[in-house]
Amino acid sequence: MKIYDLGLKEGERFGIEVDLEVYFLREFKKQEWDEIDKWEYSKAKIFYDPGGEIRKICVEKLRIPEDFWIKRIAVCSEYLKWYCCP
Repeated sequence: MKIYDLGLKEGERFGIEVDLEVYFLREFKKQEWDEIDKWEYSKAKIFYDPGGEIRKICVEKLRIPEDFWIKRIAVCSEYLKWYCCP
């Protein structure tokens, strides 16, 4: 509750909405991220990470594989073929 209250106070102080998430490091490492999670975490700000562990996990999980864009273009072209050019 202390962490939640801190986020609430900061949000009120700056007039912004604070989306506060707290994880145990062990569970955060195991989490599988889909594309939406990757988008969200790419925009996240880490305020407390004294050992740099969270930053390392984020960099690793946000790394884009070499074949990502090739697959993305192939999938989108298939959708285009199905829906626009039957």
